[in-house]
Amino acid sequence: MANFLQKTYGFFLKEWLLSGAFVGLILTSLLGKRLPHYTYQDAEVLFVLWVYLLLIKGLERKGFFKSLATRLVVATRQG
Repeated sequence: MANFLQKTYGFFLKEWLLSGAFVGLILTSLLGKRLPHYTYQDAEVLFVLWVYLLLIKGLERKGFFKSLATRLVVATRQG
């Protein structure tokens, strides 16, 4: 149980923006005394943004951006 709590705490520290957004959602829901309402179009936009974020994270983990940046630096120095 302690290991789970440590991992969860570590996740929330690492993903501070997500944690802040979640806390903001909870606080505004409690203070407004209602849950947020999303339309189909809102959900569609959020889904597309989520897919883009997954794509960018995958490219980052594979080293695509580092490779691209290195190539740009080399090309800039040569040209």
